[in-house]
Amino acid sequence: MGLTNIYNSLNNIISYDNAYYVFMEYDEFIRTVDEDVNSTAKDIFWKAGHYINPLILVYQSKIAKDNNEAPIGLLTGHHTGKISNYPNLEKITNMDVVFNLDKSENALSLEEQVYNHLLTVEYYSNGIIE
Repeated sequence: MGLTNIYNSLNNIISYDNAYYVFMEYDEFIRTVDEDVNSTAKDIFWKAGHYINPLILVYQSKIAKDNNEAPIGLLTGHHTGKISNYPNLEKITNMDVVFNLDKSENALSLEEQVYNHLLTVEYYSNGIIE
């Protein structure tokens, strides 16, 4: 499973129209109480819950991934120790990819929640989950 979407390199020199985003691993942050803040910042900064910071490898295309070619980038909410596992990749940080995990009994799998959440982020909203 993955998400096909455009990928622009950080310097905007290279663009891939059919880049393939593959969820690999994550960091989970747990806030136990709401802070007494009426903040316009994302909920992860002040509301209680389980928050997922996904690490998503980006390939030139699904074919490149299927052919075991090297990824071209790494998308994540913020840099953690886990990004050191990918030293040669362009690292794109976007806090909008961090989301509140639905842990209810009828919730989708973590992987499905990651891809569905990406579709709510404007840059990825035209993506196709495959």
